[in-house]
Amino acid sequence: MHIVWDGWIWDYNSFAVVNRNIVGALDRMGVDVRLSAWIDGQPSREKFLDCDRLLALAEREKDLENAITIRQSWPVMAPYYNPKHNWSTMRGRFCVGFFIWECECMPSAWVEAARDVDLIITISPFSAGRVERALRVGGVSTPVLAIPLGVDRRLFHPTCAPHPSLAPARSFRFLYVGPWQARKGSDLLRDAYMEEFSDAEDVSLVVHSRGEASPAWTESLLPHAPHILVVSEDISEIRMGGVYTACHCLVHPARLEGFGMTMLEAMACGVPVICSDTGGQRVFADYDNAVLLPTCEEQFTFPFELSGTAYRADQRALRQAMRDVFEGVYGSGRVEQGVTTAKSFSWERCARSIIDSIVTVMAAARA
Repeated sequence: MHIVWDGWIWDYNSFAVVNRNIVGALDRMGVDVRLSAWIDGQPSREKFLDCDRLLALAEREKDLENAITIRQSWPVMAPYYNPKHNWSTMRGRFCVGFFIWECECMPSAWVEAARDVDLIITISPFSAGRVERALRVGGVSTPVLAIPLGVDRRLFHPTCAPHPSLAPARSFRFLYVGPWQARKGSDLLRDAYMEEFSDAEDVSLVVHSRGEASPAWTESLLPHAPHILVVSEDISEIRMGGVYTACHCLVHPARLEGFGMTMLEAMACGVPVICSDTGGQRVFADYDNAVLLPTCEEQFTFPFELSGTAYRADQRALRQAMRDVFEGVYGSGRVEQGVTTAKSFSWERCARSIIDSIVTVMAAARA
């Protein structure tokens, strides 16, 4: 099987993280995989664990007419990104659109573009259900399969050395990893933290924004507001495990989450997790390894002027969960179960499932 994997590679965004890890796993499994890396950044041995091997895979000659081509992108990239990366431009004997999406609807042009691929892979049953619903309403029958992502336990484990950039934080540290974005529930977290804690308490909310710091985290703070530390530097994947181990609890009350890699990474590092009870994270997060917050449906405005249903975490439950963890009411059993859960989500398992799915769909098409 000759695979050409097409997408972002040399970046910190979730697309690039997924691409690097799956391509690396396919290569370690002995699959003939070639990498078509978009121009999105600079390769660096200091930033990316398998940099040299990925560069070698990018140099391999690509037989696109006979390849199985997998492209991770939106179905239509224009006008936000280069239209040459649209699904309609893919070449190969079998074309796969790898698609990270959380909304229950999508632009009509995306629905039509789904006809241009033989298979759509997404990252959780939650995401697959939403993608499939939007496509079927639009009359598109392209198969949609859910294949959960993984975590690299070479990088994420309980013994990672704490990252020094968190030194200014106070003794107890809540952590949020991601942008200021309503879909991620960052506003819910900020409000709950501000309401539940005060500056008199030895606690910090550490925000790692991956280079996208927003003043919304610290603007209009009231007197005696609890401490917030925003870390906006681009911390490499090689050192990211130390951000988790330097903190005591990851909080992620997302309204919509396709998978939630940061939650799985935190579990792998032995860090307690507080998250919403609805979303793609439920493929690995349960009541035994995390604190799950009850949610209620709310109308939500998505990107591209779309609207639909999202899931809002209960604010009282979020405040109480944070207070309980701060006061030590969490339990080592949940932490241990989280570490155990993370061990079962490897990138090799993800890559193997992708191969198996492609073989199955190709066989069904020939039958």
